[in-house]
Amino acid sequence: MVGHEEMGAAQLCCSHGLPLKYFCETDQLDVCAECIAGGLHRDHPYLNMEEACKKRKQQEQVCIPLQRSISLPPSFNTGHITSLEQTVQRQDSMREKHKIEVYDFSGERLALTLCVTSGRAGAEADIFALNQLFFRLGFVNRIVRDPTGEGFKRELLAFRGWVESRGSCISCCFVVLMAHGRPGILIGSDGTTVNLEQLFQAMDNQNCPALQGKPKIFLIQACRGEQEDPGIMYTTDALSHLSKVLPTHTDSLFIYSSQEGYVSYRSETEGSILIQRLVTVFLKGFCEFHILELLTKVIREVSDINIPTRNQQQRKSTPLVQYTLRKLLYLKPSGMAA
Repeated sequence: MVGHEEMGAAQLCCSHGLPLKYFCETDQLDVCAECIAGGLHRDHPYLNMEEACKKRKQQEQVCIPLQRSISLPPSFNTGHITSLEQTVQRQDSMREKHKIEVYDFSGERLALTLCVTSGRAGAEADIFALNQLFFRLGFVNRIVRDPTGEGFKRELLAFRGWVESRGSCISCCFVVLMAHGRPGILIGSDGTTVNLEQLFQAMDNQNCPALQGKPKIFLIQACRGEQEDPGIMYTTDALSHLSKVLPTHTDSLFIYSSQEGYVSYRSETEGSILIQRLVTVFLKGFCEFHILELLTKVIREVSDINIPTRNQQQRKSTPLVQYTLRKLLYLKPSGMAA
């Protein structure tokens, strides 16, 4: 346990990258706020560091004379006495477990951006913003403008070949698909369509061995229908090891710009609402938060926006995130300090 007077030193949680401000009494570990709020220790009793240090000193005062005694009364319960060595060993064990629960990002990061710009004013602003994000996150990003319906498949298969040619050194791939769309499909620059599921399957664990067990992120900026959401008025009251057999569809993350059946919104000058908010949130928080925390903030910010339409009405939009990730995913480039 880190002493309260030592908290000035940057002691950070290895799972969440946040300061270790609490002490879990169940596991005898220093933990951060996220560990307590929604992590492995959320149901465990805990103390803040100052309280924990006081309790430790009180226990040490009891432990010292007991260690000098030759024998203890049969009724004496020694279960609460934990040596410093045992505590350190338990901390090391838990931290090692936490490492297993975080995706390894020490290898290469590859991205593919397929964007129909024809008839989609503002698309270039999205490409520019995403390219800035990928640069900061250490991704090598391939950009293809105005793919046809068949071109989406062809370019994605070429990207998969590029990934496979680099072998097992790949840590993650990020695929961005931007176009007009309908439920389950994208519309290419030539008006022909491509099935989204076919694109997803091309990169799954079965079809892309180089990415088996590694995170595959898909960001889809496209309409998924013609419905619009006017919003509603409301009132409020005052982790396990990798299996020997890996399922086909694990380790994927899908980010849709709208709910199924609904339109997506894009400014003709500033770009898409989702893309612009996502880039802003990720650039501010990628050193501190894992990707699902970042996306939760993106969803909140997008859903708070009142979107004006041409007939002066307002609409709402809610991105959709679906995932089969098995570990925490941090986008922080390897070696970068928090």
